[in-house]
Amino acid sequence: MVQIEDETKVATTKKGARKENPHAGHRQRIKERFVNEGGLEHFELHNVLEILLFFGIPQKDTNDIAHELIRTFGSFSQVFLADVEQLAAVKGMTRNAAILIKLVPEVYRKFMEESKEKEEILDTTDKIREYLLPKFMGRSEEIVYLLCMNNACKLLRTEIISKGSKSMAHVDLRKLTEIVLQCGAVSIILAHNHPHGVARPSRHDIDTTRRLQKVLSQLNIEFLDHFVVAGDTAVSMMEFGHLGIKNIVEMQLPRQDEFDVF
Repeated sequence: MVQIEDETKVATTKKGARKENPHAGHRQRIKERFVNEGGLEHFELHNVLEILLFFGIPQKDTNDIAHELIRTFGSFSQVFLADVEQLAAVKGMTRNAAILIKLVPEVYRKFMEESKEKEEILDTTDKIREYLLPKFMGRSEEIVYLLCMNNACKLLRTEIISKGSKSMAHVDLRKLTEIVLQCGAVSIILAHNHPHGVARPSRHDIDTTRRLQKVLSQLNIEFLDHFVVAGDTAVSMMEFGHLGIKNIVEMQLPRQDEFDVF
């Protein structure tokens, strides 16, 4: 029987003989490579998972587990979209390692949100896309975000107003209007994702958007745009002509001393 001590230089055989362990120090070498190279740019995707799993699975070869995760879920990115139970069911995985993997997109999202806490002026579709995309990273269920803005396109509030299944989410009109009126917004933007689909509005998305636009117009709230997000793509329904409103880029912004403050 052979007993191998993780990251030691020797292995002890049944007879007590000592021999070199070819895998000795592997984890430390990988960690030092990450430090010395200043990041993961030159790492293969399975090696990125391997080093992450070091911190959730002690004393095991996480390289094989990393390969198995990618094989099971189809790609590196899909690993982070799997839920905890699915991850924990993969051979060699632990629940702690599964939770660690799910933490990665959540930590990144918090990082992006905190780094953007400065005043946001979302006056172009490109700026809106840049703001929205990190919020949907790693989401495996459909989420609806509400962005409330003043007449200078200053972002007043961002809030999740609905969480659904992997293919559908419902918008509570009463909740939406309460939030908008509470923060004194004059215009809104909605965004929702298609976690396992494409960034293209469905017929239902278009019909629901137009009904919401009609209701909000009666409250003098302008529905500026509705984005559909999938992966690293965010499609503007306004740009595709599904909202009968003026382009946000063409809005005449007031002078700085006329900006509304809420």
